[in-house]
This record gives sequence, structure tokens and C-alpha cells, in this order.
Amino acid sequence: MLNKISLDSCFTDERGTIQNILNKTFNHTAIITSKKGCVRSNHYHKQNSHYIYLISGEIEYWERDINNDNKEMIVCKAGDMIFSPPNKVHKTIFLSDTTIITFAANYRGPEFDQFDTVKIDL
Repeated sequence: MLNKISLDSCFTDERGTIQNILNKTFNHTAIITSKKGCVRSNHYHKQNSHYIYLISGEIEYWERDINNDNKEMIVCKAGDMIFSPPNKVHKTIFLSDTTIITFAANYRGPEFDQFDTVKIDL
């Protein structure tokens, strides 16, 4: 089952709004911009997990367990958040120019990703 995260209600006053998105500790955060039509991910993580929060744009987020071919898809737009646990193959198709921010449990970088990230077509 896809893990679309429900966010708490935002605080609003005459100055604007505050939307809390996560209250957890992370070891890696990244802002990623992607052009309409591009595909990212097509992999799974052996140990790592991460949240994806859409700042702007729209995506198709695909996911399946590494042990079967049952795919699920959800369309997400600005303000939505998804959780990607370990051992879930995931793929992101960008339906418009999009900016996302990711929050990962473990450090992301060449030193770690070469052992944790497994490329696979979804």
C-alpha cells in the first residue's frame, strides 16, 4: 500500500501560514528540481527510507514490493507527501516542472548509495 502522509492542519493568521511537515530526525535532506516528462528513482533501498514532499508541480509515484510485480500508483501535487520505506521499488514520473524536498533516514551520497541503492526498472 502506498504511503501518502496526512499533514497536520496548518496555522494561519494575517501574516500567512505555517505548515509543519515532519517532526523527526534525518541524516540527509535535498531539494530536487525535475522537468516535465522526466523519470527519477527506478530503484529501491536496502536500508534507507525517505519522505518526499512536493513543493510545486505534480508527479506520478509508482511503487511495488521487491518480492512481487503488483504495482501501485498515486498522483501527488504540491503540498502532498509520500513515504518510501526500505525494500520498496519506486519510480517518480514528473507530470510538470516540479520541485521536491526529500528527507532521508540515512546519509545519501556515493559512499552510501553504492551499497544501499539497487537500480531496477519498475
